[in-house]
Amino acid sequence: MTLRQYFIFMLFGTTTALIAFLLTIWFINPDTAVVYQKCLFYSALFLSGIGFFSLLTLLIRRQIAREELAITSVKISLRQSLWLNAILLITLLLLRARLFSWISILILIGIFFALEFFLTEKTQKG
Repeated sequence: MTLRQYFIFMLFGTTTALIAFLLTIWFINPDTAVVYQKCLFYSALFLSGIGFFSLLTLLIRRQIAREELAITSVKISLRQSLWLNAILLITLLLLRARLFSWISILILIGIFFALEFFLTEKTQKG
């Protein structure tokens, strides 16, 4: 798969997830939503966020580090967008459960930073 094919595929998937997210916002009342409707909301948000941030960071990476291999840029941008969206989704879930605090977010960011550092070190050694 070429970088252009990947970009088109991700753009299509992101657009589909974004449409699902917007339809969820439009048609579901959050006060009366049942569990599967809330799961649909969070999963559509998560998928559209991964696609958006992955494409955005991929474009930025390709502009900044032109000599970097395309597959390396794709892997890093996808992994970082996954971490960012996991942090955002967990933050929303903490807010919904009224457990949000700055300390919990700092701990969460620290955990994801440590995971990213570990994965970066592991890929550089291997």
